[in-house]
Amino acid sequence: MIALLLTILMGYGDTAPITKVDVSPSRINISSPFDSAQLLVTGERADGLKFDLTGEAQILSAPDFISISPSLLLRTTADGSGTIRLKAGGRTVNVPVRSSGARNRTPTDFEIDVQPVLTRLGCNAGICHGSAQGKDGFFLSLRGYDAPADHLALTDDLASRRVNLAAPQRSLFLQKPTGAVPHRGGQILSPDSNNYALLRAWVEEGAKFGGDAASLESIRVEPEDPTIALAGGTQQFRVVATYADRTERDVTAHAFLEPGDIEILAVDESGRATALRRGEAPILVRYHGQYAATTVFVLGDRDGWAWKETPTNNYIDEHVHAKLRKVNVSQSDLCDDADFLRRVHFDLTGQAPTPEEARTFLLDERDEKTKRDEVVDRLLGSAAYVRHWTNRWADLLQVNSKFIGADGAKKFRNWIKRQIASNTPYDRFCAEILGASGSTADSPPSAYYRITKEADLVMENTTQLFLGVRFNCNKCHDHPFERWTQKQHWGLAAYFSRVSASEDPNDSTDEIVTDKQEGELKHPDTGEVVPPIFPYEVSPSHKPSGASTRRQELVQWMTSANNPYFAKSYVNRIWGYMFGRGL
Repeated sequence: MIALLLTILMGYGDTAPITKVDVSPSRINISSPFDSAQLLVTGERADGLKFDLTGEAQILSAPDFISISPSLLLRTTADGSGTIRLKAGGRTVNVPVRSSGARNRTPTDFEIDVQPVLTRLGCNAGICHGSAQGKDGFFLSLRGYDAPADHLALTDDLASRRVNLAAPQRSLFLQKPTGAVPHRGGQILSPDSNNYALLRAWVEEGAKFGGDAASLESIRVEPEDPTIALAGGTQQFRVVATYADRTERDVTAHAFLEPGDIEILAVDESGRATALRRGEAPILVRYHGQYAATTVFVLGDRDGWAWKETPTNNYIDEHVHAKLRKVNVSQSDLCDDADFLRRVHFDLTGQAPTPEEARTFLLDERDEKTKRDEVVDRLLGSAAYVRHWTNRWADLLQVNSKFIGADGAKKFRNWIKRQIASNTPYDRFCAEILGASGSTADSPPSAYYRITKEADLVMENTTQLFLGVRFNCNKCHDHPFERWTQKQHWGLAAYFSRVSASEDPNDSTDEIVTDKQEGELKHPDTGEVVPPIFPYEVSPSHKPSGASTRRQELVQWMTSANNPYFAKSYVNRIWGYMFGRGL
């Protein structure tokens, strides 16, 4: 099997040998009997091509206090130190391993240790106890976003019937998932498993909340953007969590890896991806409210393929060529003059070239680059271009007489037209819309605050339009698929809580937009005032300076050159307009 795999991976018949075999991590230190460690075995050829050998590695010897799964997930049964010897790609590798903490074990923390197990078992999933109505009277927060509430649900609700401190093994929350008593979800936990041992240990320790452990800050997935040669090939992943005290922990056993395209990639519960066909598929990795992502490239049979170097016209071409070379795809041929003229006119002006424009361009015998650049420059300054992109932005900004009246819509649209015609920089264009104040008659962009007036809805529109981030799924609870929290939703919405739109005394069809000196948002669950907070820092300093209102602070933060979402979202929007699909 190994020989067949290597023949496939060595260029589909090429006999290039494996020059190196790496094991990650190169040294293992497990400090808790409930922790685990995932090994990754990677082979490398002389040409730099790397491929996964984890599934083919042979364990030659291992210490007796180590158990190793078929996917090379390591667990410990006692304290000790030793060496694992394994063979892959015809080479033998030694991995030092040390286990400690069995005797002097750190107390189990509910949020850090117990909740990831409940999530892995599916207890707090939307189809189980994490649904809005719960199941059979037992409510948990969706995917564990509210640890204190979940702890109370387990230890306090219904006279604490779910945990039994006197006889931990008879705790209802252990007997249900193991099938010892009827459970509508069936048996999802084995009494012999590591997860059961952890949950039981937590009850034996008094089922305390804990809270002394360092909080989870981020996760990462290894390897980053790997390549699988052919359909049927595999790639094992490893997920590592980083905590506030800078310690790291292998959480592969409890992390979720979900492919973005199930026709290209399948991922099993051990974190191993299997290629189904040629293509490119992202993988979303989530663990206890933190998210990471990687992309897998399945090359397919490219026997005889060779990269042909062609000239680039700009730095975007250089990035495109690098990606094409990575996935073994040749550049498309340059389109002919007729196709180019039709496409560039529709992309930039939304309309076809006139017969006269087409004849003039096709009869032009100058080199392609010169005459094509000239067409682009001419269209960018044309009235048709201004009209087309005015329509696009009027649509994005919901310039509609239904919301702001016929006169207001006309003024707002004309304002957009002037900004495009004068080539106003994008950051200034957005800042003038978000920071607009005064009468909508004199300051047309202030009509943005007439369309939607509730602070949370204005914030949701703004983040989606200018940051490319949907900030509405985290309105009622932490976002189930991304890192945004409910606290961040209301904290960001608080920047709009003091925006006021009132009728203009000079004209009832207009309104005056101002910033009040008071006005707070309250958390919908607790009723407490939520202070304005930004959901992420913008380096080098996320604290805006010189702003006199909350809205001005938001504008500075959002349009900062260091904001990682602001420019990217617009580039992605333009790319989608030009190519039919975003990056």
